[in-house]
Amino acid sequence: MSNSGNSLNSEVYNLKTEVSTLQIDLTYERNKQNNLNSEVLNLKTEVSTLQTENYDLKRKINSLSSTFPFKIEKIEIGNTDNSNNIINNYGGTLYASQMRYLKPKIHYTGFVNGKSATIYYKIFKPDGTLNFNSSYSTIYTGDGNSCTIYEGSNNVSLKGWGNASSSTYTSGAYRIEIWYNGICFGTKSFTIR
Repeated sequence: MSNSGNSLNSEVYNLKTEVSTLQIDLTYERNKQNNLNSEVLNLKTEVSTLQTENYDLKRKINSLSSTFPFKIEKIEIGNTDNSNNIINNYGGTLYASQMRYLKPKIHYTGFVNGKSATIYYKIFKPDGTLNFNSSYSTIYTGDGNSCTIYEGSNNVSLKGWGNASSSTYTSGAYRIEIWYNGICFGTKSFTIR
């Protein structure tokens, strides 16, 4: 065989080796691409599952928010006159002789924004009986308080309960409960001296 024949055989061999190497590389790259496609498909499935779970969770939160649109963080009691001028500051000492309108203020965290709500309260006297006037209600102390619930940390002062000319309160330990939609949302014990 001549040199040119050997040279051709060597070149054919080298080309076949190169083709074989390229086929191996191509198979490797296809497998890599298939693995990536499979991983992308798995991630898309996971995203879809998480989106469904997120939707379900939001639906549950919305459902709960209609029943529990806020959480009371703190209740303060103040004393005002019939023009809402403060006689005893919220959280300050209350004196039976100075009491006119016992006025609760609630600090709350809202879970909805702009929801109209009617909030009631019950004041329990030192003997444990409900302080009420049957011309307003026999279940709550006075009328409901119409207000708007806002998201985040907020507060609302409720209507006062008492008398403009003289105190209707005696010294002792009292308790107030805050009610919304027939559910007690918070309670506080306080003393009038």
